[in-house]
Amino acid sequence: MIIDHPHTLSQDEARRRLEVLGTYLVKKHGMAVAWTGNRVRVGGRILAIKIDATLSLSPGNVRLDGEDPGLLVRKKVEEFLRSKLALYLDPATPESALPRI
Repeated sequence: MIIDHPHTLSQDEARRRLEVLGTYLVKKHGMAVAWTGNRVRVGGRILAIKIDATLSLSPGNVRLDGEDPGLLVRKKVEEFLRSKLALYLDPATPESALPRI
């Protein structure tokens, strides 16, 4: 599964916001999050659905490249991931207002 999410944030701000998203995923869902440069590996389970993905940050875009969770849950997983990227990379939402748990 590949999801491209365009953004208008600076590279530094987009990275900080993705780090906040990582904190949320660790605290709320117990997922593993590991950064290497401008890429973050995310793995674990949300509601018994396996998530194994890499997010790559580039100027103006975040690309999520992940394992397909299967036909039965694909749409729900994609909606969840798209909604999180939309929230955390929305310049109208102050970074301080982003959920951390």
